[in-house]
Amino acid sequence: MNFNSEDLVELESYLQRNNIPKKDICLVGSCSLSLFGIREHNDIDIIIHSRVNKRNISSHQFIEEVNKPWSNLFTDNEIIDNSDLHVIYNDIKFVILELVYHRKLWHNRTKDKLDAIDLRAYADMNINWNWKLIENSLPKRGILVKLYTRINNYLHILRNKIRYNMLHPHGFQVINTNLLLSKQHLNNIFCRDDIIVRYLAVSELIDNGQGGISLYKKMQELRKASNYKDPWRVFSKLILNIKDDGYCMSNPILVNEDLHIINGAHRLSCALYFHQPFIPIKIHRGLSPVQFGISWFKKIGFSNNELSKISSARDKIILDNNLYFKVVLWPPISDYFDNIQE
Repeated sequence: MNFNSEDLVELESYLQRNNIPKKDICLVGSCSLSLFGIREHNDIDIIIHSRVNKRNISSHQFIEEVNKPWSNLFTDNEIIDNSDLHVIYNDIKFVILELVYHRKLWHNRTKDKLDAIDLRAYADMNINWNWKLIENSLPKRGILVKLYTRINNYLHILRNKIRYNMLHPHGFQVINTNLLLSKQHLNNIFCRDDIIVRYLAVSELIDNGQGGISLYKKMQELRKASNYKDPWRVFSKLILNIKDDGYCMSNPILVNEDLHIINGAHRLSCALYFHQPFIPIKIHRGLSPVQFGISWFKKIGFSNNELSKISSARDKIILDNNLYFKVVLWPPISDYFDNIQE
């Protein structure tokens, strides 16, 4: 188990200022994911026992009491008092992952689906996972959905058998970083200019590039889809960790069967900037690609100067990664030059 020691110190200071005993709170949500190494947290959500007087509790930039009840299976008091519903690390209670998984499935937002995938993988590898605690209250899938899923799985197995040189679905594998970048196209149009914006932010932090961080903050604010209250705080920490310790090859980027990135654009941008030649991926079938091409940035209000900066950076990054190449057209096919160029 591990948890950001600086955040623990800040949490203890916050509890002391507000006269809240540690035994009367429990950390929930992404804090438990961070504790068990599934993904990092950026804020600290807590539940507080009803016996605590909360009238004069001060606000904090990244520590917040969540709305009651946090779980629809147990009351906040039960989670705090029942040792079967939390784990203790450095005298701080963290809600168990089973309840996090249950909440993620019911919320079912995009970020919750991604967390649920990682939690399910964790559950499959952990013999102590308690399915009995939540199995009767998980969302029910209809008969038609189950039938469709089963047929789709069989078709998938059949396609896999007749293909060769194929990346293995659900496997952990390593591919060329520039190959992964090249796959971020839909209908022959590059659809992940958000990676370029992240790359520019890395450049400004490491080598004093211009404007990348402000572009990144603007993008994240307009997207309103981050898991974190302060995305730049988490991203800058990731950048500096990779700069100091190298790229972590044990944390794969989640992609679909066409290698469209579902989760991991921050890591790919770092891998590109620091010239990491290979990158780990995990394929998960059935996930739809996301589109953050230049038209998306134009739609949400980026200026022409900002769009030009992103487009120019994209062309340079693609060129630097050998994804552009020259084609020589010889005179005998001159009648077809226009068609070929198109």
